[in-house]
Amino acid sequence: MAYGQRTSAVLAAVTGLLCVLALLRGAQAQCGGFGASCRSFSIGGDGIFRAQCRNNAGQYVSASVATNPHISNEDGNLVDGSNYLASCRSTGYYSIGSTVRITAVCTRRSGATSNTYYEISRKVANYNGNLVWNNCRRRSLLESTGAAAGGGRKVLSA
Repeated sequence: MAYGQRTSAVLAAVTGLLCVLALLRGAQAQCGGFGASCRSFSIGGDGIFRAQCRNNAGQYVSASVATNPHISNEDGNLVDGSNYLASCRSTGYYSIGSTVRITAVCTRRSGATSNTYYEISRKVANYNGNLVWNNCRRRSLLESTGAAAGGGRKVLSA
């Protein structure tokens, strides 16, 4: 292989890697992650999640987002949906690093109750000091590059 061909191949590989990293970073930025730029969390019985979040100027400002329109009770488990407060009571939150979860006690179909949680940091983002609910899901690399729709290599199972 000639020197020019090797250089072109290396540049193409580096460019491809940078494109993949940009795709991955973009998918993460869209789908939440407010825990890294917010603090002083609380949630009330009304399901309003509150925090102090940094705006573009770097100042912490009050922010809030309603959780009830976005979370459901599925037999004692908090899942994507709506109206969980009809059969659950919000009890608090906890955070581990930048991961933030709200906790609740929810009624199961049997009538028993269940302690459960919902990881809101995967759905809520901080946009300039405002908490915004994003109805997105993290996409696999195959989906984000179009490979899952036949636009790329197929993943074969053994």
